Order: sequence, then C-alpha cells, then structure tokens
Amino acid sequence: MTDGVNLRALALEVLLLSEKEGVFAHSLINDTLDAHSFLDEKERSFFKRLTEGTIERRITLDYIIDRVSSVPVQKQKSVIKHILRLGVFQLYFMASVPPGAAINEAVKLAKQRGFKNLSGFVNGVLRAADRQRIDISSIKELWIRYSCPEWIVQKLTKSLGEERTERFLKASLEGRELFLRPNSIRTTPEALLKMLKERVGDRVRLSSDKRALCLKDAGAVSSLPGFEEGLFSVQDLSSMSVGFLSDPKPGMRVLELCSAPGGKICHLAELMGNEGELTACDLTEEKTALIRENTERLGLSSVKTGVRDAREYEPSFEKGYDIVLADLPCSGLGVIGRKNEIRYRVREEDVSSLVLLQRDILRNAVRYVRPGGRLVYSVCTVTEEETGAQRKFIEEEYPLKLITEKLFLPDAEEAEVTDGMYIGVFGESRE
Repeated sequence: MTDGVNLRALALEVLLLSEKEGVFAHSLINDTLDAHSFLDEKERSFFKRLTEGTIERRITLDYIIDRVSSVPVQKQKSVIKHILRLGVFQLYFMASVPPGAAINEAVKLAKQRGFKNLSGFVNGVLRAADRQRIDISSIKELWIRYSCPEWIVQKLTKSLGEERTERFLKASLEGRELFLRPNSIRTTPEALLKMLKERVGDRVRLSSDKRALCLKDAGAVSSLPGFEEGLFSVQDLSSMSVGFLSDPKPGMRVLELCSAPGGKICHLAELMGNEGELTACDLTEEKTALIRENTERLGLSSVKTGVRDAREYEPSFEKGYDIVLADLPCSGLGVIGRKNEIRYRVREEDVSSLVLLQRDILRNAVRYVRPGGRLVYSVCTVTEEETGAQRKFIEEEYPLKLITEKLFLPDAEEAEVTDGMYIGVFGESRE
C-alpha cells in the first residue's frame, strides 16, 4: 500500500458521502481516483472493487450482518454500518484478502473515526460472520441472494419469468468486459486490435461479430492509445445495435432526442461516413457540451447540437428526418450491472412517471419522421411498461408499424450481452 494512504478509509468516505441526496458513488469513486493518481494499478483496482462491490452487494451484506449481530443494521450508526459492510464484503467476496486483515483493519477504522467504544462490537460481528460463513447460494429469496430490491425482482419476474430473471440478476453481479467501438471513418476493428494489443496484450480481443473490441480490466480508458485521437468510443454491444438497426445511409437527415453524451448519434454519423445532416438535442447546454466533446474527438463534422426540451413540439422539425432516434429517459434497470447504484435509487413509482414522460416525447418524435422514414425507440431497461407496452402505444396511436425489435438481456451464459436494452424500429404503415 502506498505510504500514508488507507484504501479502506477512502472507500468508507465514499460510502458515507454517497448517502447524501443527489450525490453519486460512481462520481465520488472517479474523483477519489483522480485525486490519488499516484496509486499503482493494484491499489486502484482494490479500492474500486471494494467500494463498488460493497455498494452493489448491500442487501446481501446487510442480510449477513443481521444474522450475526445483536444490533440490526438499520439501528446502527452510519459509520459503523458501512465499516461492517466493507468488512463482510472482504470476508465473503474478496478471496485475496486474509480474514484477519479484513477484521483488524475494520476495527482500526472504527477507532480512527472516533468509535473506540464500538470497536469491540465491530470485531465481534465480523468474527461471527467469518466463523459462520453463511451460504449465500442457498438463500431462497432471489432479491437477497442477488442483492436487488424485492420490487425490482418482482417486476423483472413478471416481465421475464423466474429463470431468465435469475440469469439476469446473476449476470449483473459478475465481472464484465468493456466494449470499444472502432471509429469506422478513421480505423478498422483489426487495426485497432493490433494497436491495443501492443499495450494490453491478451486483455483485448475482437467481439464475436467482429464489429467491436472487448477489453478486460480496462483501467483508465482515456489513457489507452487511440482514445485522444478519436479512434474508438466506449459503447456496449446492445447500444451499438441501435445504430446498426437504424440502417442509416450517407446523406440522410437524422435527429436524436435526449442525445447526451452522444454515443448513438456518433455511431450513426460514422456509419454514414460523416456524410449527412445529423442533429443531436438535449435539455441543457451542459449535456450538449458532452455531445460536442465526443464529436470533436471523433472528427464528426456532420453532427450539430441543439439545446431543446424533447417534451416541447418543434414545428421546424415536422416531417423533416429520415431517422428519428428516441433513446428516452427510463428506469435504467437494464444496466444495474454497470451502474450499481440504480437498483437502490430508482423507486417503483418512478416507472409509471417515466412511461408518461416517454409518451410525451414519442408524440413529438413521431411527427418529426418524414414519409417513408423511421422512428427508432430505445430504452436501457426491460420492464414491460417501458418496452412492449410502448410498442403497442406507438402502433395503436400512430400510422407506424413495427419493422423490427430486439430485447437484450444480460445473461450469465452470454458474456457479451452485458446491458439490458429494448430497441423498436418503426416505419410508415403501408395499409
């Protein structure tokens, strides 16, 4: 460990700060790593794994703690609660950490944070957790075993069935590769692979469809050769499918609503050879700045940005676009494996309000499609309300018919499907 830096103390600080309203752990983790850039790769990996894993496995960790503690988690002081979670995560999910080290460091943390009087309690709970070794795989309740709020598991089961839901939940907790989309106007998958192999060796490979690269233990992607030069973007395979299914052609007019940070519109621009007129809109200048940052890095002069509320109808867009991308705000339940905080931040009532928001935007999006054009609706979730029900809404309310649709599900048996996503492509009715 680098002298003077206690990685467990850093992780504890992130957990405590993430309790505040509007504060996100993934941002805190990135900020912490930026502030401690002198840490070596092993230390950075340990900190990230410990912090993200403790957040992700919170329900399971609390279940274990409640089984061995005389004081329930919900009645514990915040600092003690998080110290115990960190300790149990190391005991049960980090085989490289000796149990004695996990327990002793937790006791030290309690003392350092001014809870010397509770250090014995911390020691006793963690030693009991280590001694009893509760078998997580035998826990009957899926929501406890896979650490996902019960209402989400019930909703997923209703949409997918129990077997597919369990595979989904299992996949969401497993290590995943990062996917890189080569910028087709500047390089090829094979050329990018050759270049990156010189830096990371066998940690990078071609995806099964040969369209993208898969990278293990990515670290800081921005430091990889080719990133600053705009040779690739980070994008999951399911998100890339939005571009391929849109079937864009050079010279087309394309509009994307709710576009930031711009991964999908940039992909379409690349597929079009940077020849056409693409407009990317989002709600604030801050968000459109993210889009411009990506288009400039990738050299995509065909993409223009605009600040616009997608809920408000824009007359100048009426029947003006060959392709309208509506990648809309959603519950995000399809990406709980990549954004582990979502499972705890989204509420059941949010789904209903998001469905209404999606429909408000879709009513405008439909009007922007020119005769013979396409509407592409996508959401990174798998709930029936936000997928199949919205497909029916579009077909029943508007003169558009489904051309093709795809539902991606993270699956423990399909390593390359890591994000859950629904894509529906609609075209003009010929009836």
